[in-house]
Amino acid sequence: YLEPSESGDLNVQISNFGQLNSGSATVTCAAIGANASYATIGNPSVVAGIINVNQTIPAIFHVSIAANTPVGTLIDFRFSITDGAITNYITKQLMVGQQILIGESPSATCSAVFIDNGGAMANYPCNVDYTTTLTAPANSKVKVQFLEFDLEEAANCVYDYLKIYNGANSSAPLMGSYCGTTSPGTVVASNGTGSLTFRFHADEGVTGTGWKAIVTCEPITAIAENDREP
Repeated sequence: YLEPSESGDLNVQISNFGQLNSGSATVTCAAIGANASYATIGNPSVVAGIINVNQTIPAIFHVSIAANTPVGTLIDFRFSITDGAITNYITKQLMVGQQILIGESPSATCSAVFIDNGGAMANYPCNVDYTTTLTAPANSKVKVQFLEFDLEEAANCVYDYLKIYNGANSSAPLMGSYCGTTSPGTVVASNGTGSLTFRFHADEGVTGTGWKAIVTCEPITAIAENDREP
């Protein structure tokens, strides 16, 4: 993954599965769509040359993410290839920021994207039961803002659900059980550890697109006890 202000390489494999060698081919990379301005391609074209039948060669594109890119932003990249006679392309998507999937035990949680185990591009699978605890650094508390939410709908959330606990494990007080498109909204820890625990269950039936949430950390502000009269 790439975070805001970071740079990295996008690696592409170019293969010729046809019956003839190609002409001299060029591969280009371009950010497209509404979020294209957040990405800069350092070398937007790569000369691949003649690609022989059954040959695979690499192409590397250097990309930089703008410092003001919101964590969780999806950027589409289109990779095009042409040898003057034949042109083809594929589009791939990059999510900006550290990604935490339900079921993982992340070493760091602040400034991250929290998603279901289907990932950002697919529905979550059936028959899963995962728990993840998000823990903030000392003197901080976890804040989770849900941007998208879609689980199987059912009365009392008996089939698929996301349970949120105000603490470091599922023995902590339950803050809520959510399903359908009723989003948890913004959830902030209010316990001594500054932690939130999430338990996700999906049965063998209908699935949904899951969720995408932004995780940040806030300082814990101590409020002094009011003076009392003797």
